[in-house]
Order: sequence, then structure tokens, then C-alpha cells
Amino acid sequence: MINERLIPGGMVGHRSDQTAGGRIVTVAGQIRNDPDYVLRLEELRVRQDDVSRALDLEDGSASINAKLGTVEATWDVERGVDRVAFQAAFYETS
Repeated sequence: MINERLIPGGMVGHRSDQTAGGRIVTVAGQIRNDPDYVLRLEELRVRQDDVSRALDLEDGSASINAKLGTVEATWDVERGVDRVAFQAAFYETS
């Protein structure tokens, strides 16, 4: 199902697809000893664009189509500011 919404004052409306709900896959990890850790987080953030992409979990299962949801990143002085813990939620689409 395609959902289209009018943008006030815009020439083109906003379109998004609404697909059947599937699994929510949470990926958690750490970025360690990378001086460009802020760029790695930005690479994740720009993929939060409501576009379904292939996601390979690299566990021997088949790839799934998923949209990137929330990305949470935390770092503290105890672990070191160059060790960023992150968690990303992927929403499976059909």
C-alpha cells in the first residue's frame, strides 16, 4: 500500500510505502579505536530514510528487506570516548 500525504505549499506530496509488519531485528555493537567514529554514526543515520534495503545478518540465513529505524549511540569516560556502543533497530518489510 502506498501512502501519499500533501505537503503544504509543495509541488510534490510525500510518499511512503506501508507493508505488512515483520520482525524487528536489533543489532548492537561497539565502534572501537576509530578516530572517525562520528562519521560511522553519520553513515548509519543517513540510512534512516524510510527506504527498504537488503539486510544480511551474516548468520547463514537468507537476506531480508528491512528499513532502518532508531539508532542509539552512547559513550562514556569509563569505556573511553573512542569506544562508542550503538544499537540499531531494523524493521523487516515484505
